[in-house]
Amino acid sequence: MNPATIVTTKRVWWSTWPGALALGLVSLTMVAVTALVLIGLSVLTVPGSSEIDGTVASGPSSARLVVWLLLGVACFALPPIVVVMARRAWLGWTLVALALSAFVLAAALWALGIL
Repeated sequence: MNPATIVTTKRVWWSTWPGALALGLVSLTMVAVTALVLIGLSVLTVPGSSEIDGTVASGPSSARLVVWLLLGVACFALPPIVVVMARRAWLGWTLVALALSAFVLAAALWALGIL
C-alpha cells in the first residue's frame, strides 16, 4: 500500500470522548445549582397559606410548585445535549448548549440573591 494514500482522520479535541464528557461535566456543574434549588423549593415548600407567629403568610400555589419541579428536572437535559453535540463535532450547537447552561446558572444565582 502506498503511504501517500493512507488518510488519517484527526478529531478536534471537543469531539473526542474525554473532551465531550468534560464539556458535559462543566454543563452539569452549572445546571445542578439551578436544578437542585428548583427541586428543593418545590418539594420543601407547602402550598397555600401557613401561619407563622400569628400572621398568615401565603405561599406559592400548587401549580407554581409543579412548574418549579418540572423546570428543575428539565435542567438536567442540558448536559447530555452538550455531550451529544460535542461528539458530533457541531461546535456551534455545543456552544449554544453551554451558553444555555451558563444562563441557567446565572438565573439561579440571581434568584438566590447572589447576583
